Amino acid sequence: MAYPKMKVFYVINGTTPIKAFRRNGLQRFLVSAYSTKYQQAGSPGTVALLQDCEWILDSGMISAWRNGRKEWADNQEYIASLAREMNPTFVSHLDIPVEKHFLKQNGYSRDDAIKKTISNARGFLDADVGKSKRIFTLQGWTLDEYIGCLHSFQDLGVLDHLSQKGGALGVGTMCLRKPGQGLYGILREIRKAVTDIPIHVWGIGQLDYQKNLSRIGIDSTDTGSVLMQWAFSERRLNSQKATQGQTTLVV
Repeated sequence: MAYPKMKVFYVINGTTPIKAFRRNGLQRFLVSAYSTKYQQAGSPGTVALLQDCEWILDSGMISAWRNGRKEWADNQEYIASLAREMNPTFVSHLDIPVEKHFLKQNGYSRDDAIKKTISNARGFLDADVGKSKRIFTLQGWTLDEYIGCLHSFQDLGVLDHLSQKGGALGVGTMCLRKPGQGLYGILREIRKAVTDIPIHVWGIGQLDYQKNLSRIGIDSTDTGSVLMQWAFSERRLNSQKATQGQTTLVV
């Protein structure tokens, strides 16, 4: 399900019914490097099912952050090596989410997280990621922090790289943010500042939010919503076939 001009990538892990998703027309997916290492999401069978799809290899930092594995932030070369091996359409660098509870749990300040994100972006420019296009992700909580991160990316040459070689500018720390916390306002200002590069906002599963972000000019997002995954599962398909003949879901 995608609104005009907006792509939605569906998060998959080791237990996701990818074949059912594919049968119902889904062609865009996201695999976390963290889940590849710890949840068997990157098995050869999974990768084979994704070969003709558009998909993102995400760094998985939010999962590592949630599990207290702050050392994951230093695994930039591992992410690059996975990209060379798995050949995703896009691969993201290791950015550090700045939600307050994650920072407290892992002993980081917001400034630490943003500085580490910028440092990792600098290294990601030179990383060998094979044929994959890069996603560089902004971090912050306030508009000023995001714009400051954007200026740092510009100074590093990130925006020039994306303009010349393709890829996307990601915006992190958005998946738990509500409209009243600046969701639309911040993204509107980033879109005004960056007019010629696709923008991917991480983790927006709410359909109303997706619709409004599309109107702002956001190009893509991803969702790991349990309800969304259930809607395309084998169980749902079988239930519909039993009660409605051979009706299939329309995406």
